[in-house]
Amino acid sequence: MLGFGAILAFIALAAGHNGQAGFAQAPCTVMVSAGSPIQAAIDSASAGAVICVEAGSYSENLTIRNKQDLTLQGAGRDNVTLDGSAGIATKKAAIAIEKSEKITIQGFKIVNSRRAIDALNTKQLIVTDNRFEKNLRQSLLLDASEAELRNNLVLNTQKDIDGENGIGIQTFNSVFALDNVTVSGSAAEGISAQGDPSELGSTLTIQKCTFTNNGRAIALTSHSKATIRQSTITDNGDLAGIALYESATATIEDNTILRNGYAGVFAQDSTDVVVTHNRIAENKSARDKKEGGGVVLRDNSHATIRDNTISGNAQFGVAMFHRSQATLVNNTIAENASRGINLAGSAQATIQENTIARNQADGVLLLESAQATIQKNAFADNNSPGISMRNNSRATIEENLITGNIFAGMHLAEASEAMIIKNEIKSNRADSQA
Repeated sequence: MLGFGAILAFIALAAGHNGQAGFAQAPCTVMVSAGSPIQAAIDSASAGAVICVEAGSYSENLTIRNKQDLTLQGAGRDNVTLDGSAGIATKKAAIAIEKSEKITIQGFKIVNSRRAIDALNTKQLIVTDNRFEKNLRQSLLLDASEAELRNNLVLNTQKDIDGENGIGIQTFNSVFALDNVTVSGSAAEGISAQGDPSELGSTLTIQKCTFTNNGRAIALTSHSKATIRQSTITDNGDLAGIALYESATATIEDNTILRNGYAGVFAQDSTDVVVTHNRIAENKSARDKKEGGGVVLRDNSHATIRDNTISGNAQFGVAMFHRSQATLVNNTIAENASRGINLAGSAQATIQENTIARNQADGVLLLESAQATIQKNAFADNNSPGISMRNNSRATIEENLITGNIFAGMHLAEASEAMIIKNEIKSNRADSQA
């Protein structure tokens, strides 16, 4: 039973009256003052309730279960702190949401919790204008849920005492959208998405977000699907800015992807990715500063790479291995520390209308039975041949401009074969086709 003081904390308000500066959204129907329990208000709430939490610090682990159309609205993420540390030992999140629909969480700073928000079997969850900081395992965990995240800060998510996770946002078989979310300082991934083809699968839409200083920014596995656009993905460590595994698919469009560990975009295990209109630059391995690539494909992965600027990466602009396949069209691939494009291990590529220039080694290198159609590109001022072929590689090389490269415009060796048609090959240090 509630005490008298707790009862006074729940003040029913007239419709349309906000009751307190700082509650700028839906009209409050219930108020919770500092020192009073938020959970009691949740338990008493009926459909359509807007629970407004006044400025202050609250130490609780909240549960929202079997609720419809409920808003939990703090007085602003700089004014309301929810500390869920008391639930760490019992594995309780700061806010656990289960089997609910049309839930909004807004205007809180949630700290020191074993998960800030844990949503299971929940639809139409909106999480907006919050700050999640120094939480353990995951700041947000979505399982079989639908959610929209807007204008949140997800900061410094740490591994727990057992060394598990450290993921800013993790999803299983969920659908969610991120808009204007900053994810920074996660010990492992900024976002980790997984799906099961027999279930819903995980589907993500990410736009206008910032990912920085995470172990890696975005990891998609197990049939996840993502659209990532207009975002900034910089200075993440470990393997990649964006990594795809296990039949994941992604469209990566109009992003800035800089200074991430090893690769800007990394795809393996039969993944499928479209990479278009991005700037992908200065990516390099955290362990070996001489290794790294703009886009790296392995193990039967497929890619369309179009209209990007891929430059200044520590090793390759684009690297393809182990039967991966790609179409590269109208990219600028320049000033990478080794090769512009590297194909090996029976990789296959169509390379058309690109500018491949001023790389520190070959413009394009094919080896280990790689195959390529190379048409209408400009190869200029690379520090090795514009096009090199080795180890039984095969290519059709047609209507390219190959100029100013070191050693040769083209160099073929080790049982490689090429059909060479209507190319303009000039002003290379040794103007030879063999």
